[in-house]
Amino acid sequence: MDTTPENNEKSPEMTDIILDKDGDVIFLVGDGDVSVSRIRVSSKVLILSSPVFEAMFTHGFAEGHNLSATSPRVIPLPDDGVLAMTLLCQIIHHKHQDVPKALGMNHLVELTILCGKYDCVLAVQPWGMIWTTELLPRAVEEGFEKLLFITYGLDLAENFFKLTEHLVKNRLVKIEVANAIPGYEGDPELFQASLPETLEEARAERIQKVLEAFESVMIPFLDGPYTTRECQRSTVTDYFHSLSAAGLWPLSRRLQAFTIPQILKILDKVSLPRSDTCECEIWEGGCHLQKTSPDGIIPTLCAGLQAIDKATTGICLDCWRVGREAYDMQECRVKH
Repeated sequence: MDTTPENNEKSPEMTDIILDKDGDVIFLVGDGDVSVSRIRVSSKVLILSSPVFEAMFTHGFAEGHNLSATSPRVIPLPDDGVLAMTLLCQIIHHKHQDVPKALGMNHLVELTILCGKYDCVLAVQPWGMIWTTELLPRAVEEGFEKLLFITYGLDLAENFFKLTEHLVKNRLVKIEVANAIPGYEGDPELFQASLPETLEEARAERIQKVLEAFESVMIPFLDGPYTTRECQRSTVTDYFHSLSAAGLWPLSRRLQAFTIPQILKILDKVSLPRSDTCECEIWEGGCHLQKTSPDGIIPTLCAGLQAIDKATTGICLDCWRVGREAYDMQECRVKH
């Protein structure tokens, strides 16, 4: 009987990676369908970086028996990704020259999950800071909610704070829970649903405050002692017409398409000059229509928007984990 494999069947590619030529362990990584890597490592180095590896090699498990550099023990890891495990072992063995300076989102997710599995987050944190810092500007893009999972899972307090602030301030599309929690198994109540939902609520609240800022500057012209003045009544029409011409009308829909800095840039080109026939100069209280006046409509609106922007901050990872609402000098790694 001919047992030759068919031409369209390919054997999995085998790659040998030597991280310690005197290593006493060989990880056989991958499920064999596409690729498999044989990673030669040192159990002593792994033990120093991971309580899980320490238990594996020192607490009587079969993997820890008869370890020898002359005859390294082969340990199959079929459930672990080749790239993620290779990166993890390279970092643990200080082979930093082989670690990429940039890493894609999906690979970062896979590595984050692996770090949680083997409890070796601390070893990867410096590289995690480098990789996530590179990706932070793209957090506003749809699908990049995964950065929440990564910065949380790798315990990157500073970038977690920056990311959550960036999402609330600059994200123009909904923060999707499903995108933010790719297979995360730890802290389900604190992370899986409530964190993305909390950020989405904060983003929606911010949009509402921006809308209220646009409405509140009209209150003196709609409800007050000076509403009988012709110039003040016409201002209401001029105000909304100017917003429409600037692309900000209707407010409830258009304001969601811009960040506050973008709105301020648009408003910088909007002016509501006083009418040539305005007699407000001789009236007590003066005129609200001069752009250069502290009480002017556009300056007042811009000041309100700037205050909203300044008041928006990120979430402290250390506070979030324990449900703390105020800054703790001793516990919080990021001042807020």
